[in-house]
Amino acid sequence: METSGVSSSSSASTSSGSSASGSQLVDEEMFLKLLTTQLQYQDPFNPMDNAEFTSQLAQFSSLDQLYGVNDKLDSFLTNQSAAEMSNAAGLIGKEIKASGNTIELSENASATISYDLASDASGVTIDIYNSSGTKVRTVNLGSETSGSQSYAWDGKDDNGNALDPGVYTIAVGATDINNNTVSVSTYIRGTVTGVTFGDTYPNLTVNGTEVSLANVIEVS
Repeated sequence: METSGVSSSSSASTSSGSSASGSQLVDEEMFLKLLTTQLQYQDPFNPMDNAEFTSQLAQFSSLDQLYGVNDKLDSFLTNQSAAEMSNAAGLIGKEIKASGNTIELSENASATISYDLASDASGVTIDIYNSSGTKVRTVNLGSETSGSQSYAWDGKDDNGNALDPGVYTIAVGATDINNNTVSVSTYIRGTVTGVTFGDTYPNLTVNGTEVSLANVIEVS
């Protein structure tokens, strides 16, 4: 009868250990404690199978190694983030070119719109939108060759009225002589005035807007 009681305790311990292991929340100290208790109270007439015992140890070893890898990965990511912040901070005061579609209009000043044409275009159009998403200006530039291009916007709307300073969004469209769409890439150019840390990459403050470090193409 006493043996039966011990067997029951062993079964309970085994069940508890399996449940904890299944949820992958058992730490090293708890696992060893459960395993020692399981061995201590196992039924001598029905001891734990060697294969099962080896399997439990292997599972724990694998889990323990994964925890170790995660710790090292977290440490690596922390160091990597610190290095990126340091590199980004070194860009303050420097002029950059980055992928983007915004420009900042200063008071009584023009704003330069930069873009690249994938091939020669017979017609290039620039649409400019204010912060509310309302189109304030459309510029038809005619034909342009492939490569880097720029346009100096005078800060006025379609009626010739000077617009308020602020950040504006641009959209550049182009077609070739066969009226096929020409691929256009737009860019932000400006001086880096600050750095903030985003979810993945540091963000640079350029012309009053945030630009991801990952989008920087050129530094001068």
